[in-house]
Amino acid sequence: MTEAPRDDNPTTNADGQDEHPGFAPDPTRIGLSLSGALPCYVCSYNLQGLSVTASCPECGAAVRATILYRVDPDAEAFQPVFTPRLTAIGLVLWASCGFLAACIAWSPRVIDLVERFVVQRAITPGTPLWIPRLLVALTALSGLGALAFIRPSKAVPKLASALAVVGALAYVPLAWALWRIHAVIDAGMASPYFVAAPRADRTALRMVVGGALLVIILALRPNARRLVQRSLALRKGRVDRQTLLGLAVAVAIVLAGDAMWLLAGSCPPSLRDVVADLGTILIAVGSLLFTIGAASAVMDGWRIARSVVLPAPSMKDILGSRARGPDND
Repeated sequence: MTEAPRDDNPTTNADGQDEHPGFAPDPTRIGLSLSGALPCYVCSYNLQGLSVTASCPECGAAVRATILYRVDPDAEAFQPVFTPRLTAIGLVLWASCGFLAACIAWSPRVIDLVERFVVQRAITPGTPLWIPRLLVALTALSGLGALAFIRPSKAVPKLASALAVVGALAYVPLAWALWRIHAVIDAGMASPYFVAAPRADRTALRMVVGGALLVIILALRPNARRLVQRSLALRKGRVDRQTLLGLAVAVAIVLAGDAMWLLAGSCPPSLRDVVADLGTILIAVGSLLFTIGAASAVMDGWRIARSVVLPAPSMKDILGSRARGPDND
């Protein structure tokens, strides 16, 4: 009678139980497959139905790598957004129109530079009326988008909602001051900074603009941070993001420049031009930093809006009731 071949490295005992539980993976865990849709992070192939230990049939990327990249372990902790699409539209409107308004605010000075250094002719006094009209319209649209920050979800505290209301209301003095500067004062005067020194009332209105921007940024910041947390890429630091505190610092630099312009009027003649020139430099640097920051905020706004409308899946979404594992059932 022929003996059955002997296994020199048995892994089970006489009762059929595994003697080396750490050697062979638990088959109940190996067998987990994706019950929900999950696009591969490399090629976007839908990995639904594949084992968590498998690889993407299109590009060969490990399914586990896609899970680590796309699945948000904290997704179930977030309260649902009341109106995801409206909130996303508000975020994009707020950031995009704010950036466009900043660009339009630069246009009179760009026209001055072109006339003085490119065309090399006398700078034309006054500001075309379309500039303040478009500037105020974009500011109003940005303020409309700011309403999305007031109470996007049930988890927002009342204080944070109240601050967001204050931030949205601050757009009223902001739009008023911008109109007064560009449609009233600049309409009948030579170009500030290049031909004539800015009037004191113009500088004071600019400080109203800066103060309103600071209120908007700081008042909307708490709820903006809550919305940022919904973006897995931003929360994990996979992409650089523009912080609202950075924008606030840029506005503070501009305000410091405006304050130096006001101070220059009371300085001795020997220091007046130096103080005024330093103020102009601070205004230019701060305005440039703010515009760059606003452009970055637009990209962040789109990322956050996408995460609000299409939130990252949780483990429960892709594994169903088995996500907790057999030990926790």
